[in-house]
Amino acid sequence: MKKRFHWLKEGLVFAIVMFIFSIVLDLVSHDFTWVSFPKRIITWVIGGVFYGLIMYLIYRRSLIKLKNDERNNN
Repeated sequence: MKKRFHWLKEGLVFAIVMFIFSIVLDLVSHDFTWVSFPKRIITWVIGGVFYGLIMYLIYRRSLIKLKNDERNNN
């Protein structure tokens, strides 16, 4: 069974977690404003998608290297 790597889902989960952490830190430091809220959502979503894409590329590169090593050993 081939496992599929869901890079977009991983990136969005990362974005949500980091967004929540940043909101909590702002609430604790009494620096939270509703004005910057939409900008932060967009920033974290874009950052999460880039994170997921980078993880996908690293994962794919390691799979290719692993397959090449298996071919060379057999």
